[in-house]
Amino acid sequence: MSVSKSIRDVLLEEAEAGFLSFERFMQVALYHSEHGYYAKYAQDVGKRGDFSTAATLHPVLGKAIARWALAQGGVCQWIEVGAGNGDLARTILRDIGWWRRRRRCYRIVEVSPALRALQQERLKGYPVTWHDTVRDALDASGGEALVFSNELVDAFPCVRLEWNGEQWKELGLRITVESSAEALREPQARVRPYLPEPWAGIRKGQRCEVHVAYREWLAEWLPALRWGHLLTIDYGGEDVCRRWPRGTMRAYFRQESYDGGEVYQRVGRQDLTADVNFSDLRRWGEELGMKERAFLTQREFVLGQLPGLKVGNDPALAFLLDEEGAGGAFRVLWQACGGSTTRIAPPHRP
Repeated sequence: MSVSKSIRDVLLEEAEAGFLSFERFMQVALYHSEHGYYAKYAQDVGKRGDFSTAATLHPVLGKAIARWALAQGGVCQWIEVGAGNGDLARTILRDIGWWRRRRRCYRIVEVSPALRALQQERLKGYPVTWHDTVRDALDASGGEALVFSNELVDAFPCVRLEWNGEQWKELGLRITVESSAEALREPQARVRPYLPEPWAGIRKGQRCEVHVAYREWLAEWLPALRWGHLLTIDYGGEDVCRRWPRGTMRAYFRQESYDGGEVYQRVGRQDLTADVNFSDLRRWGEELGMKERAFLTQREFVLGQLPGLKVGNDPALAFLLDEEGAGGAFRVLWQACGGSTTRIAPPHRP
């Protein structure tokens, strides 16, 4: 009779000579097929889940994305990557109406079995097709599509770094059967090209996160996008490392945020996330041949697409558009492939 391994057994097996990189720890904690958070415990997003997104709080973001997508002319293949509980897709499909739905193919790329099942339940009756990878979705789309995501990049396993006073070291765990503790090592060869440039005033102990896995993932499928657009929405900003001396890694469990040593607790039962450094995303997009069309706050993007929008007495909408809150903390990066010249509507400033 076989006995299932514990999450600690899995982490021990993943360690190299007793060292487990934080990136690999995060990969196991979130995506392990048996013990990972997105495989087993991410049963919902929103009030009934461990965290909420803009799409679960209010339909306004979905309506803005629908307007943006329709403005891209005859691109009829729409691909949402990481669709959460399906609320964003449902809002978009409702907003464009049944006639436009007939002329467009909505595809979802989802790696979480639990969330895919939830999406399929919530999107019953809508013309949606699911895929395991973006490459599969693009192949089915003939290489021409609008690809968009909301709070996807932050869920990628990230490399954590610490400045030792002279250079960056890669953070991880020195792990044994009895115990585990944070430790540092020389950065892996694949990480070295993405180490942040040190800046004047950087201090020993400075930490930061780099989403190297996202860059590798993007490079893997982007050649299959012969023509189209990429819309990326997430929380973060530019030069994130400089603004957060201890980094931004944190955990979400039952709508509460935890940082520090808490990110190593409840392994597989809590979400892990780090702010997105859009300076990296903008540079990587250029390196991979994309052209930037716009880089906006969430507030600017929404009001640019819905210029007549009034907040009124809607607290959720006010929160999502607050320049000092979610409206400024979330950024929208629009990039294009294949020579598209369509541009975003200018932001409306009330």
